[in-house]
Amino acid sequence: KSLAGTVTMINGDSFTGKIVFDLDEAYDFEILNGENDDIEYFIPFRAVKLIKPKNYYFSQVNLIDGEQLLIGDSQDLSDKNYGIIVFESEDEYKYIPWEKVEEIKFK
Repeated sequence: KSLAGTVTMINGDSFTGKIVFDLDEAYDFEILNGENDDIEYFIPFRAVKLIKPKNYYFSQVNLIDGEQLLIGDSQDLSDKNYGIIVFESEDEYKYIPWEKVEEIKFK
């Protein structure tokens, strides 16, 4: 199914709807990539509950099963991310640059 949830910006604004992550991942079967301490992670989005950027290189990733990871050094979870699009309706969408994302909560 489509990715959906709420994206909160660092200024406090939030947008809820269908999500396109890094401008190319829009479904729960797609993969979130990253690494830490020489461990590479390939996590299907359906297992991700929350993503919270921490700095230019790493993000906190909370999984549905309760596990919390610090992952980065990748396109998906660092300042290399192209940003998020939230479709609040078919006609209304908001583009949010990665550096303005406080957190993403998936449904």
